[in-house]
Amino acid sequence: MESEIIEFLVGGERFALYLADVFEVVKPPTISPVPFTPDYIVGIFNLRGQVLTLLDLAKKLGIESRPSSEQAVVIFEYEDYRIGMQVDHLDKVSTVGSDELQACKNDGESKYSFVRGTIRSGSQMTMILDLKAFVDDVELKQINDHFSRSEVA
Repeated sequence: MESEIIEFLVGGERFALYLADVFEVVKPPTISPVPFTPDYIVGIFNLRGQVLTLLDLAKKLGIESRPSSEQAVVIFEYEDYRIGMQVDHLDKVSTVGSDELQACKNDGESKYSFVRGTIRSGSQMTMILDLKAFVDDVELKQINDHFSRSEVA
């Protein structure tokens, strides 16, 4: 079975999401910071009348961001959540076969639980992110739940 993924760079590392989980990709929007939030939560932004939370993926993963003029926000959907994720550079959309994907043991306890699997292409390794690991973050859920009920006029 084949799946489409969207690949991107954060801090020089390669990551991907399943394309089916991606709502859309936008240029970095105007952000309103939210006080008393963890440093990986950039703030909130307006997407056509809907208020979304913006997550800084580099800070969440503890790696140094390498911002460029090609910085983007990948908006993903998981269960009832729609969240923006700031990435340094969008790379490509590609199709991968199940034989190319190496699943990771994911018990939810490991600090690496955000990685669902890996894909090796030549000397490059791409980590496929597990959205559940991000959405299960208590702070992120609270902020998203609070502001997702907001409509911007």
